[in-house]
Amino acid sequence: MNQCEEDIAVFPRYAIWANTVRDHIGAALVKLEDGETDKARRLLIHAHNSLSAFAEIQKPFDTILD
Repeated sequence: MNQCEEDIAVFPRYAIWANTVRDHIGAALVKLEDGETDKARRLLIHAHNSLSAFAEIQKPFDTILD
């Protein structure tokens, strides 16, 4: 709802979220190098799910901006 009201806290929240997704992907790459494929897979699934949820939530807001 903050996005609907153009709250100034929106962009810092996105930055925090993006850092978390980036960190999960980075950690997954390290796990892959270490041969820990199950742990890497779990981290990648978390990142994928987070990006998917973000994309779904953004859809209604994209039409508002048109």
